[in-house]
Amino acid sequence: MNDLNAIWSGVVEKLYLQMTNAHFNSWILPLVPLKIDENSIYIKANINLVKKVVSEKYLDSIQKEIREATGKNLEVVILEPRDERVESIMKNLNIEKDGQVSMINPDSQEPLPVIKKNVYNYSLNPKYTFDNFVRGTSNSFALAVAEKVSSLPGTEYNPLFIYGGSGLGKTHLMQAIGHAILKRQPETKVLYITSENFMNEFIQTITDSKNSVINSQKFREKYRNCDVLMIDDIQFIAGKEGTQEEIFHTFNSLREAKKQIILTSDKVPKDIKNLEERLVTRFAGGMLADIQYPDYETRVAILNHKVKMDKINNAPDALIEYIANNVTSNIRELEGALLKVMAYVNLTYKDKSNFKDDDFIKIAKDALLIEDKKEKVISLDYIKNVVADFYSITKNDLISKSRQQNIARPRQIAMYLSRNLTDLSLIKIANSFDRDHSTIMHGCEKIEAMMNQDLGFSKEIKGLISKIKE
Repeated sequence: MNDLNAIWSGVVEKLYLQMTNAHFNSWILPLVPLKIDENSIYIKANINLVKKVVSEKYLDSIQKEIREATGKNLEVVILEPRDERVESIMKNLNIEKDGQVSMINPDSQEPLPVIKKNVYNYSLNPKYTFDNFVRGTSNSFALAVAEKVSSLPGTEYNPLFIYGGSGLGKTHLMQAIGHAILKRQPETKVLYITSENFMNEFIQTITDSKNSVINSQKFREKYRNCDVLMIDDIQFIAGKEGTQEEIFHTFNSLREAKKQIILTSDKVPKDIKNLEERLVTRFAGGMLADIQYPDYETRVAILNHKVKMDKINNAPDALIEYIANNVTSNIRELEGALLKVMAYVNLTYKDKSNFKDDDFIKIAKDALLIEDKKEKVISLDYIKNVVADFYSITKNDLISKSRQQNIARPRQIAMYLSRNLTDLSLIKIANSFDRDHSTIMHGCEKIEAMMNQDLGFSKEIKGLISKIKE
């Protein structure tokens, strides 16, 4: 029988490619392989909820990958933490005094490589390193801050709050910090967890009435004794009063001890609804670093990196450029598109020796259901709607005579966008805003000047432009 750890590592890597980061981190990483014999493989879940979800949703996938890895149709047994079989299996393991565990190979009776039994560091994805992170204009600032934090954790940027849309690399960047810190200082206690798992663990702790005091103490020791705490998708604690209370005290304890805190979210703290104000101020009290949607050049670089890392053969530059031009949402969908097209090519066509660039592009178009792009006509009315919605005002406010800052500034922004995103004359734009053309010119010049002076404001305007062009 093969090495259990090698088998499980291979299974985990395969499952990673099939799932979203959130699902993988929540349901697969908490699983720990305990034992393998001729008929079964025993896997322990860290909490009952993980066992339930994995058994209902992911058991078939796990069994399939184990079957491919071992060549045997093994029964996969998911055990909850208090299952008597866990204790029985653990008694048969060679547990040394220093907390190291040697697992026994049933065939050879030779001990497998020693594994450190450690509550910290175990859940970092080995692929999520700085070396594997593709730098681009959309993430350069966040990457620079992350590298700084990894070299001096707990000092300058604490907490580090990384925000951006789904699938843009927030989890990758967060865990890359953990890997870099461990590379420099292997004994550092780095703890990564999703907010969902934190919440589930906390709920299980307080609902066990028999051992609530002991469990609560262990829970707090686990999170307050680490050197680096990373909580992914922190926005999901919004509205959860008990969890927010626990996070608040954990945050304060770690900050006072000068331990590094890293958080990710899909939005900045002040925009997370039902997040307590005391947490908003603390989360925003360190460094906020955003990751934006990748531009064309970065998308090409990401795809080329994927080709290299996954050793994908026969993917021509023309295909890379076609996918980069047509899949603009996020990194996960970008990489998934490439894998889907190449799988379609390799499974459908045995002989690709005569394939030309146009053949790959035709297949990509069919596989990804991409329609020929039609030039989008952008109207003044549409620009006004987008701007009004973005700044939480009405479209009528944009043409009103109000000089209030919260209305006058969006009005000038709408003028600037109208001037740059349409072919309409100044007079037509001016009439649309019930102004003269000199007012439009003045508004455009003011916005341009502000963009040159304020990087954050410039990013805001570019974000609006992208939204209008979608």
